[in-house]
Amino acid sequence: MISTILVVGGTSSLPNFIPRLRDNISDALRSKSAMQGTLSLAQWKKRNEEPYRELYGLSNKLAIINDPKPIDGRGGTAPRWTPGLMSWVGGSLAGYVFYSITMLR
Repeated sequence: MISTILVVGGTSSLPNFIPRLRDNISDALRSKSAMQGTLSLAQWKKRNEEPYRELYGLSNKLAIINDPKPIDGRGGTAPRWTPGLMSWVGGSLAGYVFYSITMLR
């Protein structure tokens, strides 16, 4: 699922929102020791307290499919919607999911 993220809604139409979101998620999925090189003794003792430790291997699989500036060819495969349509796409997806759930009952 991390390689098929679709960002929709009114907030996603803010300038540079999707690239900043991608960078923040990517930073959260990287181990702190890999980013810093070496750990101090205090950091080494706290290495098991890192909340996303199990997810560190997923950082290279992150792809937002409507990313306007994809990195390494990952992402950017969705249609280029204008910013005004992003909230409508989100609303239509939410409506479809709600409709699907009510039909399954």
